[in-house]
Amino acid sequence: MITSMFRRAALTCLAALAVLAVGACNDGLCTQAGCNLGPWVGVIDEGTSAGYLGPGAYDFTIESEGLSLAWSCVIPEEGGASAACDGTFSAWTSLDDGTERILLALVEQTEGRLGIRLYDQIKVDPETVTGPASFTLRVERDGEVAAEGSYEPTYEGDWWVNGEGCSPNCVLPAETVDLQIPAAP
Repeated sequence: MITSMFRRAALTCLAALAVLAVGACNDGLCTQAGCNLGPWVGVIDEGTSAGYLGPGAYDFTIESEGLSLAWSCVIPEEGGASAACDGTFSAWTSLDDGTERILLALVEQTEGRLGIRLYDQIKVDPETVTGPASFTLRVERDGEVAAEGSYEPTYEGDWWVNGEGCSPNCVLPAETVDLQIPAAP
């Protein structure tokens, strides 16, 4: 009985907080959530049974409209779902009109591939968060180019994560992009 009373009180508190959050945005105040595009860019190693990166020293480069992100990692001999390549990487530049452009990659091993959440954010008001209009992804393994691809993804939607008119405005990729790495010789 005490457990059910506690559960009912907790649900009542959560419902009240949800109403306050919705009401706050309608009064011109905004919540502080951010966009989560999910890992929509994938790197898949065809030389492994599960698609995870096989053993080796890797160098990754993403180039997009004058910005470049690069990171390196080493996958140990046993391979598999290693977190060695996981991380957050960013690059930014100032545009001619004084705004800033930020390219951000959140990288993690997920669902049989190296998943990359790729954001392209231009700091204007209202702030819009989407992916880049075009980008090139290059993967080197043990000093040799293993795979490279250039993409011009499309985006859809208009998602005001913090309420209508409350930044950021999130635009989602229409489909995933997967770069296949051929099996190592």
